[in-house]
Amino acid sequence: MFMVLKEKDSPEVRLQALEDALAAAPTPAERRYCEHQLAMCRSGLKGEAEAAYHIDFHLKQSPNWMVIHDLRIERSGRVAQIDHLVISRLLEVYVVESKNLKTKVRYQNGGWERLDGKEWHGLPCPVEQNVRHIAVLKELVQQENLAPPRLGLPVPVSYKNVVALNPSCSIVGEFPDDARVVRMDRLVREMRDDDRGVMTLVTLLARETIEGFARKLVGFHQPAATQARASTLRSNTTTACEACGSGMTKAEEFFCRMNKQRFAGRALCRKCQGYAPKAVTPRSEAAQCGECGAGVESKVATYCLSNRRRFAGRTLCRKCQNAVPV
Repeated sequence: MFMVLKEKDSPEVRLQALEDALAAAPTPAERRYCEHQLAMCRSGLKGEAEAAYHIDFHLKQSPNWMVIHDLRIERSGRVAQIDHLVISRLLEVYVVESKNLKTKVRYQNGGWERLDGKEWHGLPCPVEQNVRHIAVLKELVQQENLAPPRLGLPVPVSYKNVVALNPSCSIVGEFPDDARVVRMDRLVREMRDDDRGVMTLVTLLARETIEGFARKLVGFHQPAATQARASTLRSNTTTACEACGSGMTKAEEFFCRMNKQRFAGRALCRKCQGYAPKAVTPRSEAAQCGECGAGVESKVATYCLSNRRRFAGRTLCRKCQNAVPV
């Protein structure tokens, strides 16, 4: 009996795309940025694999649970990249976001923080990230009428927001009640604890019914377009540089797409990329906050560089970072 209905998609093309972008980076600052993105991707993949191991170890042979890894769905122009879905026979859908955080985390000053050395630094809230995933998943289930019927009516689906952290991570203090924050090695135990008090009070759905619901969800999986793009990065291209007219490699073209703001949306060869305005180098001691003008430490500037999309390419001090919506 094998209840894991979908394994994780191969990460090779995703990593290859980032490695090619790193190879095409024209400046030290851009190379550091690409190296940071590549390191984050590898760390995230390790976290997903760790969580999948603990889920599969306990539930792989269980007839009462259905497991889906790495489900990517699109709805109404919105995308949800869900790390893990675990579905019980009570039609409880645990939407699990795995984070490979290994030090300490806490909820303070209005958001998530992690310990880096001796200092606490803010980080994007994985609970809110999962809220967006659940919104897309709900819309899909409702619009496609995926919930199984009982007595002529669809069975209500209960969505659980779960953030799973690395087993070596310490969870400090209390987190808001809108989600469950748990270490990966205790994830399955806590999900099973949910069922103990209600299993005898609620009529369970048949295993075949839950499996049918889960397989329908898998049918809506759409692999990321990065896979299609990365598969062609090694081949030559007829795209011409918009500055000098020379031919471009796929790696150069991909790097321009990743840095649209810096290159004003243009396709530039590696030589012409070097003529574009340089990004702020995080090691510069003269870096200033683009909002209030205060001095910015190199660590803070590095954080801004690795979160360009959130900060619109600006270098912000910690105070101004906290004012930017996640």
